[in-house]
Amino acid sequence: MTALIGSVAVLMILTTLGVNVAPLIASAGVVGIAVAFGAQALVKDVITGGFMLIEDQYGVGDRVELGTGGGILASGVVEEVGLRITLIRDDDGRRWYVRNGEILRVANLTQGWAYAVVELRVTRTTDLTLARTTLSELTTQMRNEDLYADVVSHLEPECLINEVTADLVALTWRVRVSADHDQPVASELRHRIAVAFAERGIELAP
Repeated sequence: MTALIGSVAVLMILTTLGVNVAPLIASAGVVGIAVAFGAQALVKDVITGGFMLIEDQYGVGDRVELGTGGGILASGVVEEVGLRITLIRDDDGRRWYVRNGEILRVANLTQGWAYAVVELRVTRTTDLTLARTTLSELTTQMRNEDLYADVVSHLEPECLINEVTADLVALTWRVRVSADHDQPVASELRHRIAVAFAERGIELAP
């Protein structure tokens, strides 16, 4: 209020002294419009951040994918959640500063459970029954180990056939696991699959 009164007083004094204040008033109007647009974006960021915190969409330590209507802004582990911005550390170690007002979609990979997904391509002549049996045995072995007993679900894994061509069959093996354990379990499964398939003569397609 004091600043406003002071500004008006300065303009009145300048007018009394014969100074043309019209350009000053016009410039002040442009600055005011610019500030208003900037404040609008700021208010949007803060309001969105407030709802994210209230709804507990994600928190520090969660692995998330933050997206717009048609793409991904950033994905990785949440390092900080503020009213205006969210800080994400991606798998390459880069730190992303994402304005909350730009976030339209949130995929939280830490809440509840997730799928450990392994994509496989085997030759067309592969015994698919043997391949599926091997995958099931490997998953059961992991489930019975102390390290994975509380991680790998006892629900039956899913084996999806995505593609069949003259040369290969593309498979997807999905195992339900505890939240944020999908990547470690999938990595360990790939290692065991490579060893077991080689031992049993199951040939992977190029």
